[in-house]
Amino acid sequence: MAQKRRRSRNFLTLFAIALIVAAMAYAFWPKPALVDLGSVGRGPLMVTIDEEGQTRVRDIYLVTAPTTGNLERIVLQSGDAVSKGQKIAGIAPALPGMAKEAIAAPADGQVLQIYQAGGTMVVAGSPILEVGDISSDLEVVVDLLSSDAVSITPGARVLLDGWGGGTTLEGVVARVEPVATTRISALGVQEQRVDLTIDFTGSAEDREGLGHGYRLEARIVQWSDDAALLAPASALFRENGAWSVFRVEEGGAHLVAVDLGHSDGVHSEILGGLGEGDVVVLYPSSSLTDGSAVAERVAQ
Repeated sequence: MAQKRRRSRNFLTLFAIALIVAAMAYAFWPKPALVDLGSVGRGPLMVTIDEEGQTRVRDIYLVTAPTTGNLERIVLQSGDAVSKGQKIAGIAPALPGMAKEAIAAPADGQVLQIYQAGGTMVVAGSPILEVGDISSDLEVVVDLLSSDAVSITPGARVLLDGWGGGTTLEGVVARVEPVATTRISALGVQEQRVDLTIDFTGSAEDREGLGHGYRLEARIVQWSDDAALLAPASALFRENGAWSVFRVEEGGAHLVAVDLGHSDGVHSEILGGLGEGDVVVLYPSSSLTDGSAVAERVAQ
């Protein structure tokens, strides 16, 4: 009987030791690193040069006083529509015996700006008002750094936002000026800037309310693909002079060199090294090495 009790105590002791050893092994066994994961897939990618622009009427007609005299009060206001040949005002010549002269609108359009409201003496050649056609003769001017302008060609697609209408307008680059001008940036840096002229491609109704001298944001498309193979840019890092990622397979992170194409800062085009559906580590830490065990971090 005593021998059985001793065997029982020995068994319990060995069992307890085994539990302690197992617990210590579990406690000190390397745990997988918790990481954020992303996937490689196909989708649209667009690379643009973004810059502020301003609308302008392409052809602005300046109406001036044909003679010196007393200008009648002008009843038109800025924004009023006029037709070619429509009387704007008359001028009573300063010299006696001369006939009254009429001032007429030089083209169809709208009154853009009034310099003289009338009811006063003006001299010959004085600016009276400006006329332009906002509905059909509106364009956009954007000035770019000369280093950016060299990559833009006429016909390039342009997306126009931030103009207040709530929609994205379409346009194309009509002209890249061949001469750059020196301008000082807001930070006081001397820059060489080049003007780009952009034509709207949509209907005038799409941009209703947009006038002369209005601000907007232009995104000039340098390159685009509707079905590029994309990886999150946050997964990329430099290793031995090459762009690399950690591809996750069967719980392990494996170092893979990749060939890159275009990037918009959020996604990068993959030309080689990864395939559609591959899973990669996002924001890999410096402690992560080839073959490291990893597990996806779950948000609490």
